[in-house]
Amino acid sequence: MPADSTTAVRSPLSTTLQPCVLLPALLGAGIVATVAIEPLAGLAVVGALSFLFAYFYRRDWLLAGIFILLLFQNLAHIRFLAVNDRLAYAIKDADDLLVVFFAVALAAETFLPTVRLHAVPLWRPFALFLAVCLVAAACNRLSSKETAIGTYVLAKNFVWFYLAASLRLDDRAYRQVVRFIVAVLGAILAFGLFQLLTGDLTYDWLQLPKDYRYGIIRLRSIFMHPVFLAESMALLAILAVSAYVQLRKPVWLVLAAGAAAAVALSLLVKTLLALALAVGFLFLRKRPWLIVPYGLAAIVAMVSFSEYGTRNIRAQFSTYIESSESVRREGYRIAGEILGDSPLLGVGPGMFGGFAAKLLDSPIPGRYGFIDYDQRGYDTIDAHWPHLIAEVGIVGFLIYAWWLWSAGRAAWRLSDRRTVSPYARTLAMAATVFLVVAVVEAFAAANLEDTLCGFMIFSLLGLTLGGMTEHVVPTSAARPLAATKKE
Repeated sequence: MPADSTTAVRSPLSTTLQPCVLLPALLGAGIVATVAIEPLAGLAVVGALSFLFAYFYRRDWLLAGIFILLLFQNLAHIRFLAVNDRLAYAIKDADDLLVVFFAVALAAETFLPTVRLHAVPLWRPFALFLAVCLVAAACNRLSSKETAIGTYVLAKNFVWFYLAASLRLDDRAYRQVVRFIVAVLGAILAFGLFQLLTGDLTYDWLQLPKDYRYGIIRLRSIFMHPVFLAESMALLAILAVSAYVQLRKPVWLVLAAGAAAAVALSLLVKTLLALALAVGFLFLRKRPWLIVPYGLAAIVAMVSFSEYGTRNIRAQFSTYIESSESVRREGYRIAGEILGDSPLLGVGPGMFGGFAAKLLDSPIPGRYGFIDYDQRGYDTIDAHWPHLIAEVGIVGFLIYAWWLWSAGRAAWRLSDRRTVSPYARTLAMAATVFLVVAVVEAFAAANLEDTLCGFMIFSLLGLTLGGMTEHVVPTSAARPLAATKKE
């Protein structure tokens, strides 16, 4: 299959089901369903068939559509609650339905004769991680439901990686990916800053309640939760800095400064500090002469705008780390106790600290005397690493870290490869640096299991590694090799 962005799919079915045949068939089936059944059912059929068409032939468009869907998922869920609660919850659960479909579809493609399993990026550590989850569940005598849900929540974002890695991108496609991300996130940044600067006028017009924290107003977009806003703006800042390093255009630094300011205005200290460290790492490795001016600019900004800088950092440090009534601190305490009791395999997937633990009504928090200081019901400990190591132990944690390290190292190597386009190097550099942000932030956030942040980091890594790997070989090309072995 030619490495063409317009046919950037891996599915062997696309070689037999041609668009000129499939598209009229899909439209005809949709019309028949609309006439014979009812309009709503027909609309659903047309939507499902169009989705399948995009999966086989325009997987790049499908990935872009999912990104937009996840960006506005929270807003759509809230807006539709007053109109149709069933539709609202369907929107909220849409990402889970997509993940399940893609997991099944990609697994089926992998075992078809024309797809080489060993060409799928990083499949061995991922398979090992799944195996550890199953062994940990068996050792802790979890039910099949608990095993399935717990393992799914831990592994769901890997599906975005393998979906993105199935794309075959050329230089033009890499340029389009970078510009698409910048355009979407740049529009969110512009509107967020506009509503902050216009104050009461915009907030009243949008019927958006003001969000004050520590006596100052925080940047809050109508499109998403402040945590997701901060993480998406961190990605925009990193992508802009990476573009500046690769393309040498100062306008990218202006965009990076605006996105970094949005992260600070969102009052998410964990994201701000992770972003500062990651950009410092990037400059240290790629542009060492920028370290001093970068450090001085960061210090001046944090001191000059102390409400969003030093004052905010001190307040959140006192609340979430120093306080003896911190849920995160309590989560780390229990994770340490679990590690002492079950160091190798933990208490099993879905049993402590993550989103699955609430769904499964896990007994582990009660067994270890978890104290709900926030009095908002046990949800998550809001920290990915202690939750992960408590559920799958040291073995699962090391395999998970091995996978991230391998993906990040491969992306970093691509950012130095001069034989590829500067946009491919930009995307690879941004994927690596944003991975650093996610890893640091994960000490105080459930970001690697979150829908939006997980999609952003894993799909970026997949796009990067997918461009470096040959996925499909013609069946006829493999036969001479087999014949040679027989001889």
